[in-house]
Amino acid sequence: MKICPEKTNKEAIFFEHGQLVLALSAAAVILCLCFFDIPIAEFFHTFPSAWRRSLKFLTNLIDPKYNNYVWPLVFFLFRYLLKKQVWGNRILLVLISIPLGNFFVWILKFIFGRARPDLLFSKHLYGFHFFEWNWHLESFPSGHAAGIGAICGAFACFYPRLSALFLVVGFSLALTRVGLGVHFLSDVIAGFTIGLLIAQWTYILMKEQKTRFYHSSN
Repeated sequence: MKICPEKTNKEAIFFEHGQLVLALSAAAVILCLCFFDIPIAEFFHTFPSAWRRSLKFLTNLIDPKYNNYVWPLVFFLFRYLLKKQVWGNRILLVLISIPLGNFFVWILKFIFGRARPDLLFSKHLYGFHFFEWNWHLESFPSGHAAGIGAICGAFACFYPRLSALFLVVGFSLALTRVGLGVHFLSDVIAGFTIGLLIAQWTYILMKEQKTRFYHSSN
């Protein structure tokens, strides 16, 4: 049976329950900061190089550098070459949501100035150095996680019944940042939540502007 986007009253389900999502995410971030970030980072720090190569491949799938090129091309293909306006609008949602989510992430990175895991092992630094602009102090939140969160949030609007699947697959990809030792678990949770909610907020705003996300027969 062909799977078609579902037009329901609960398309942006994560944003509609935004307070709950934020509360759960904030609680998870605090717990990780206090109890889990360091043990998990230490576990992956000793990971075999073969596993790291696999994680590197997977993390490249959510690299913002690639997203910034791939999604504009996909949008151009659907909207102008294939003349698929509805699908073009769906891709446009992703195209807007990813940089918008990363914009908020960059601001938070600068504000919090959190030390990355490499500083934990090289200089025993763990915590926040507010208003520092340095790659080694840009751990919180994760930009990669925000990007995949935005993609999952966008497609969950069109396929709300698959929201849980998008959540699991997307967050699993985001966890590669922890496995590679460039982010703590709390960074990934925060980034993924930001991307998820911003994509669904953008979807609501675009719908208010009469953006067509569905064929008239739906």
